[in-house]
Amino acid sequence: MLKNENEVKKLVSSLVEYFKLEKEKTVVNVLELAVVSAEELDIRNSIVYYSLNFSLEIKDYFRYKSEIDYISEKIEEAANLFLQKSAFEEVQAVSIFPECRMYLNWDSLKGEADKEVLIDNIEAIKNMMTEVSVGQAQIKDLENEYNNLYMKTNIWLKKLGIENPNNYTNLWEWYGRWSQNDLDTYQKRRIFIIGLYKQLISIISEYPDESPLYEYEPTGWEKIDRSVYEMKKILLTASTEEQFQSIGLHARESLISIAQQVYVGNIHGTLDGIIPSKTDFKRMIEAYISKELSGHDNEKTRKMATSAFDLANNLQHDRLATRRESIMCLASVIAVANIIKAVEDYREESSLPF
Repeated sequence: MLKNENEVKKLVSSLVEYFKLEKEKTVVNVLELAVVSAEELDIRNSIVYYSLNFSLEIKDYFRYKSEIDYISEKIEEAANLFLQKSAFEEVQAVSIFPECRMYLNWDSLKGEADKEVLIDNIEAIKNMMTEVSVGQAQIKDLENEYNNLYMKTNIWLKKLGIENPNNYTNLWEWYGRWSQNDLDTYQKRRIFIIGLYKQLISIISEYPDESPLYEYEPTGWEKIDRSVYEMKKILLTASTEEQFQSIGLHARESLISIAQQVYVGNIHGTLDGIIPSKTDFKRMIEAYISKELSGHDNEKTRKMATSAFDLANNLQHDRLATRRESIMCLASVIAVANIIKAVEDYREESSLPF
């Protein structure tokens, strides 16, 4: 069972549901935030003993550091409950540790670039290298653009502490390389260019951009927090239109969950008198904001919330969805969640007797 990655995922999913019922929120958070793997430790008397390994971002690890031993014990105990039907497997240890990898200081590029801009530059360089090496463009037409882009990108990589894998500072140097015998076909040149930047793109893509767009203070509304974290995870590695579209779907569901969390029909009603369905975000959120806020704040907040929903819908159905749109969508959901949570907290505080 635990030799299969999908079975490990199924076990973790079961553990999440189990600890939700146990009301062990901290354990649930670690299970949802971590990257998990199973490692075979030993075989004794036909029983295979495993370690479940949970890798956390450093900031998440420090958030739960004081409770790691307790969380590990709870996970080990519960995991073996689910493995009872398998007479030949047992979890002997649970290890929770901080992720060890290249950590990038995006503050060093503040005001110059972010992750998206850097990746766009790298892709543009790759495209120019491909075009001139497969006869789609001439060096003289692209050399100035390439030189400027290469120089700027090289400076940014140095600031981030990453080695530039591309030593061809101009297209004539690249011509000297692709003219060699081992790159004698267009296909070989394309493969070479992809391989040249593969590891670099992986390092940059997998590391979170520490810009405010990604900052999120959990609301305590479990379903909403989980959905936002899922969007952030998807966005870290997303590279296709379908993956960017999925951000829109998660965003839409998150916003509906926010409205469901705070809307009470017999208190908030609706602006047009029509009873909203369970997924009618706009009617629920407009009615809630109109009741709980007043004046200009009311109108501005309603417009912001409904615009976020429109953005999510558009992204979900956009077959040409981009990373930029996905980032904007995530940022808008976080903004709505933070504002509605602040309104709700204020409402609850105001209702307390003094």
